[in-house]
Amino acid sequence: MDVLKPHEATRPRKVMDSLHIHVRWGQVRTRLVVEAQNLIVLDGHHRLEVARRLGLLRVPVLLV
Repeated sequence: MDVLKPHEATRPRKVMDSLHIHVRWGQVRTRLVVEAQNLIVLDGHHRLEVARRLGLLRVPVLLV
């Protein structure tokens, strides 16, 4: 996860809402969309922040 490069800011309220959902499920269920060459996060910035707050070491990604 440390190699992923977000390029957008996250909104604290949305992160907290997402955090509650992911804690209930116990995992990040939807993949982050990541540009393959530079590992830039294209979609899933809030899910990435939630994963970091949960201390996850891995998240599912779709490389494009």
